[in-house]
Amino acid sequence: MWLSRFTKIVDRKARLFVIYFWRILFAKNHHNCAWNKKLRANIFGGFLADQWILYDFDHNDKREYLSEWDWYRSRYINEPFSFLLNNKIVASEMLKQYIRVPENYMLRNGKHLMGPQGKIVDYPEVIEMLKSKERVFIKPLDRGKGTDVTLLSYRVESVGDPKATTHAKHAKHDETDEHTEHAKHLENTKHAKAPEPDKETTEATEATEIDSRRAAAQAAADAVVAAKAAASSKAASKAAPNKDAKADGSSEPIEQIYLNSEPCSEEALIAVLKSRRDWYMSEAVEQDAYAAKLFSKTTNTIRLITLRSPETKEFELFFAVQRIGTEKTIPVDNSSQGGLVAKIDLETGELSRARSLHNLHTYAKHPDSHNQIEGVVIPDWNNIKEQVVQLANRLPYLHFIAWDVLKMPHEICVIEANSSSGVNIIQLWGGQRNQKLGDFYRYHGIIKR
Repeated sequence: MWLSRFTKIVDRKARLFVIYFWRILFAKNHHNCAWNKKLRANIFGGFLADQWILYDFDHNDKREYLSEWDWYRSRYINEPFSFLLNNKIVASEMLKQYIRVPENYMLRNGKHLMGPQGKIVDYPEVIEMLKSKERVFIKPLDRGKGTDVTLLSYRVESVGDPKATTHAKHAKHDETDEHTEHAKHLENTKHAKAPEPDKETTEATEATEIDSRRAAAQAAADAVVAAKAAASSKAASKAAPNKDAKADGSSEPIEQIYLNSEPCSEEALIAVLKSRRDWYMSEAVEQDAYAAKLFSKTTNTIRLITLRSPETKEFELFFAVQRIGTEKTIPVDNSSQGGLVAKIDLETGELSRARSLHNLHTYAKHPDSHNQIEGVVIPDWNNIKEQVVQLANRLPYLHFIAWDVLKMPHEICVIEANSSSGVNIIQLWGGQRNQKLGDFYRYHGIIKR
């Protein structure tokens, strides 16, 4: 017994040691923090270089803030039950007893590809599943922060028709509305007198650098695999007659698959999926109109952070943000990929100005869609809060849960539940070491002072 416990402690400390070096000391320096400040942040407190800039440690006291190191240590708060949330398939099966979750259609685990009811299937059946559902996500089993998440969509399009016919029920991105808004914005800018700069906020005019080395590498790999498969398919089709051609020279509507926003052949898609590690195919859930209006090209979830109060022993809602994707993060909304976060007033459901982890700008309006963010009120907010807290209290073996919830037109859907939440999106609005989250960490022995 003692040997097993000792082994677990050593394993945990070894993992944290590796995390410190790779995810703190060698983390990407988005804000070009000076090296002397970066080392002070990393070594004396376990902060990221970015956090020195985001938290403005040139003027603010580090002792008021929780560090990245504190967050990594907090990921063990729910032990030995953390796996219930860390394994997304297990979490989905557990939570669907109580609330709406996305349906999982297929799963690749090792060499096995499994369909509904655990039936072993082959890749052509993945294509058939996509065609029947018309819009799905492919997600990795073992990665977070939106890494390697891919949106697949299937459409039937008329050749030569600028308004491609589509049967994708949920693929309504309202791009026309966004382009119209953009055109109006440019036209107004052209004719209007330049306004005085807003001291509180500056709209970003340059593309932000995205921390997506792993995602970029995967995207590049996908592109290479898809290109090879497409070239092979194209060569094979040159000698084949055009089956879709009519006598008058016109063509029948064609079927088209898209990998994110890029056209992709069936052969290329199968090649991409075969080249990836373990993954699962999940339902693409329709979001409410308010969320789509913020930015329609991504699924924009609400992060609600619940913790079990040391005083009452009941779960309570501690903090919430609206996550919003950008052109750089499609199809995900994750702040770590460059998405925006707007703090939600817990009483009213009203959104603040949005912020990014990759720059110091604040956004009253979305930088790409130009739609309003600040002041937007989430519909049915009180009911959302109540449902999430009630759900958390159904899990008595957990102490901390960060929920990613999507507001649908008539209900809510829990996209994910997480055993921890990064402190960045919380402390953009002030340090927490001496506030509720810090007290919670102290109660669980994560920090001492």
